[in-house]
Amino acid sequence: NLYDERLIDHAKAERTYRKLLAVAPDNTEVVTLSAVALERLYRGLQNARGLVEALELRARHEPDQDLCRSLYAQAGEILEDELKDLPGAVAAQRARLAIDPTDRDALSALARLYEKTAAWPDLVATLRQDAQLAGDADAQKRLLIRAAGVLENQVRDIPAAIALYSEILETYGADRALHGALARLYEVSEAWNDLLDVLDRDLLVATDAPDRLALIVRIAELRRLRTHELSRAVEGYKEALDLDPTEPTARGALAALLSSDEPGVPLAAARALDPVLQAEQAWERLVEVLDRIAADTDEPDERRQSLARAAE
Repeated sequence: NLYDERLIDHAKAERTYRKLLAVAPDNTEVVTLSAVALERLYRGLQNARGLVEALELRARHEPDQDLCRSLYAQAGEILEDELKDLPGAVAAQRARLAIDPTDRDALSALARLYEKTAAWPDLVATLRQDAQLAGDADAQKRLLIRAAGVLENQVRDIPAAIALYSEILETYGADRALHGALARLYEVSEAWNDLLDVLDRDLLVATDAPDRLALIVRIAELRRLRTHELSRAVEGYKEALDLDPTEPTARGALAALLSSDEPGVPLAAARALDPVLQAEQAWERLVEVLDRIAADTDEPDERRQSLARAAE
């Protein structure tokens, strides 16, 4: 104290306090008093590294848990912002969190540090832990979506990302952005049936007409090209043409399906194209479609009507 407060000899004061710590390293009172004095000294000297050491020393011997967490928090901030010592900052914030695992400020600090250091699995675990503590559903959902995004884009663990996105949907209900994320991952994974399922679910909540049309066509394309459910694909293309008779993908697919070898598919495709071509007065193509209907139908009336219309 004489060196520190009377003689203003900071170097000797520091050496004296450190000698005291060396003599009585297990004496909590001596360590605490010395750490407080060193903290004051290093603040005055603007010695960031020494200040961190003093704060952490004091924290290790501080019985008050709230004060202890505050000391580690201060040390972590100095390490991160002034010293740019990110591993040291992580260690300080982890020590803070170990005292109180419900400290959301510590979790937020760790999430920031894990992102800076590209510690992606740690970031995911931290975000999920924080989500469990969040007070409202929206905050929980945001944190979990962020964790799922890290799994997808940084960890590159597609099955884990799918599992988490699915968990979020199960917990919080339909969400078109989450449907889109799952659709993207299922397509990358070539999980066609799962992709169809999530697109069907998205269609249930889509309200914008162009979005609905795009989804209907995409589902039909998947059934034609991936799962080979041609009859259901035709149904989808027909639904698309009911919404927009000019939709090019649906029209092209139905034209191609006129030559399918699968029983019933050419007839269904022709029936879907018939009213569209009739409305457009596309006579040459309409005759081809009517001939296909007449050739494939088992209904005598439909055959007679198709032949009669083609003859006109």
